[in-house]
Amino acid sequence: MKKTKLIIGTFLVLLLSFVCCYFISPLLNKINFGLDLQGGFEVLYEVKPLKEEDTLTQDMLYSTYKSILKRIDVLGVSEPEITIEGTDRIRVKLAGITNADARNTISSTAVLSFRDYSDNLLMTSDVLGGQAKVTTDSKGKPAVSLKIKDTDKFYEVTKRVKNMTNNIMVIWLDYDETTDSYRKEMAKCGTNESHCLSGARVDQAFASDVIIQGNFTKEEATKLVELINSGALPTKLTEISSRTVEASFGADSLNKTLTAGMIGIILVIILITAVYRFSGFIASFGLILYTFLSFLIFYLINGVLTLPGIAAMLLGIGMAVDANVICFERIKENLLIGKSLKESFDIGNKSSFTSIIDANVTTIIAAIIMFILGQSSVKGFATMLIINIIVTILVMVYLVKYILKLFVKTNFFDNKPKLFIGVNKNKIEKSKEVRIPFTKLNIVKHQKIFITATIVLFVIGITMF
Repeated sequence: MKKTKLIIGTFLVLLLSFVCCYFISPLLNKINFGLDLQGGFEVLYEVKPLKEEDTLTQDMLYSTYKSILKRIDVLGVSEPEITIEGTDRIRVKLAGITNADARNTISSTAVLSFRDYSDNLLMTSDVLGGQAKVTTDSKGKPAVSLKIKDTDKFYEVTKRVKNMTNNIMVIWLDYDETTDSYRKEMAKCGTNESHCLSGARVDQAFASDVIIQGNFTKEEATKLVELINSGALPTKLTEISSRTVEASFGADSLNKTLTAGMIGIILVIILITAVYRFSGFIASFGLILYTFLSFLIFYLINGVLTLPGIAAMLLGIGMAVDANVICFERIKENLLIGKSLKESFDIGNKSSFTSIIDANVTTIIAAIIMFILGQSSVKGFATMLIINIIVTILVMVYLVKYILKLFVKTNFFDNKPKLFIGVNKNKIEKSKEVRIPFTKLNIVKHQKIFITATIVLFVIGITMF
């Protein structure tokens, strides 16, 4: 009966290990890779008002962000990463784009223009004053309010359009004379596939603020406002830094990193199994499950995997193994002083729990600080580290211990401590007869030396930092 339970349990552990290993590869292929793994282009901009006397506001910064996002949609980049950093900077990462000329498309000033049905220029954003806003029309439906600065010019233009056969006034963002045409893009107007933002019928001339009406939802009206504001934005982008990563370099980095990671994990599994025997085997299963779950969670939160992210993953593997090593050593210590396997297992788990949680909580605090204060790849590192710590606690601290406890309860290992955790039975018998002191060094006697050495090392550390 004992052997049957052991065989069934071991088979289930092996089966789950193989399932995790089988699905890790396709899971990795679905994860979004950063430009350091896929290749691409990264640029950091400082956002400034066009007029030196003006002050940059958060609304202006956000509208600039939306303008860049609109331009990247035109570039057709998949999974762009655009982040606002601080109060006046925007970082753009374009994975899969290695052409540095993309910066010209991103950083050039957005141009908003008003044109007629035949694409003739009527006026530019100079006629506008202030930001466009979401409002409601006379029927209570969402609409867009445009504040007009040059009322005379706007009245003159709308009067002219009103008398045209096709009395349509079209709003364009970055109109391209070689490719754009309202007649061709009428159906796509207002979508990400076109520079055309809106086409409105003009039935009367206006000399005041304008309401653009249509069958807008609130989301559509908000989007139109953001695009209009981005085209009329009084800001400029100054490039602070940029880098291009060739796709071949990114792919090579990914292959080498993953290969090194796999070799490292295999060596750790061999070592922990050789040292801790059956307990090491169960811990190895936990390690495989931990790796799979970490990547799965990262995929589910739509994370972008970078080299620092993989570094955090490998660091997490070390911490996961460490959690088991601490526990296993406590169990071995109790076995060596003559306690039974069940007693040693319970005491070892309890005595190691505080140390393991303390180490992981300390690390997660550091990771949270990095996530809050860090930027770019530092955030990616912190995100992966936080995921790793949570999974470590769930899998390596709770699940592995629970599985081992089930095997301990079978009583199969009661007289086989070496098979269970690598402790020689003869060594246990000897330790019962002779009590060997843990150390001959009187630490308290030399406390001044230890305290002085600690202070010196602390001062050196602070100085170097």
